[in-house]
Amino acid sequence: MTKYSNIQIGTGPGAPASEVTFAEVEVSGTARMAQANVSGSGTFTGVVQVGDGNQRGTAVLTQSVTISSSASGQSGIRLPANSRILDIIMHVYVSASGNTGGMNVRVGTSGDGDQFADILTSAAGIYRVGGPGNVLVAAASGKAWDNAGASAQSIFVDVTAATSTTQTDKYAGRLDILYIPR
Repeated sequence: MTKYSNIQIGTGPGAPASEVTFAEVEVSGTARMAQANVSGSGTFTGVVQVGDGNQRGTAVLTQSVTISSSASGQSGIRLPANSRILDIIMHVYVSASGNTGGMNVRVGTSGDGDQFADILTSAAGIYRVGGPGNVLVAAASGKAWDNAGASAQSIFVDVTAATSTTQTDKYAGRLDILYIPR
């Protein structure tokens, strides 16, 4: 799939790209651009690489979702097929202050509710998976992070009280998943 419209590239035939204006772009596969100022909206699927030769890097993308104590089911995050997860971060804005046991935030798929993480939070702050008290669910999760799935994955989130349900309704935050699309 390739769709381009209202695009200006370079200053003439064969000239290097000095400015690229996108009104609408859809690219499937690998997208490469040299010195580009991108404005408007665009959808890129596949690998987005930046740089030349040995200086080439891969773009890291983030999807986020607001989390509350009643979060359960599809989160709205959908990772492209074969994505590599680099980090999962839970930002707790308001803790369940009366709940001394903390809150569990499970991140997974419809078939495996904690395939990617099981995060125990206890106070307002930032919780990175792999940090103290927040280890991967099992060794198999490391493999799941390296390749989130052969097809696009809808991410499911489930929030529950670790021990008691006291004041869990106050709990609020944001979940970020950083990944490389492949």
